[in-house]
Amino acid sequence: MSSDENDRPSLRFLARRALAVDTLGDSSAELWSAFTRGSWKLVDRFDDEGRCYIVALRRNAADDAAALCEPERLVLERRARGELLETIANDAGVTVSAISRRLQRGMRKLGIGTQAELVRLFAASSA
Repeated sequence: MSSDENDRPSLRFLARRALAVDTLGDSSAELWSAFTRGSWKLVDRFDDEGRCYIVALRRNAADDAAALCEPERLVLERRARGELLETIANDAGVTVSAISRRLQRGMRKLGIGTQAELVRLFAASSA
């Protein structure tokens, strides 16, 4: 078992106690913006007793290279809203494969494993 997997129960316990998003003092829109700017990296997301918990770490200055570029941020937001890759590519004037690469790079930078997870995070931040 990796170190991250060993730490997961502790992180989830702390998240339940802290209600992490509420303690940041930011609105959901500001949190999503900070997340897509690369200020935060997703560590875990889980549901417990009807609540959605998002555990994220604030990035330090050394992580600046991992921050999303503007095209990656736009693709992530549009895909999270359910837009097709073809539509995004047509609007941007690039190929679908270019959009797919931006999507994958952006998700990797933010620590998001699946597009379903991207949609859930976007929905949670927009609520």
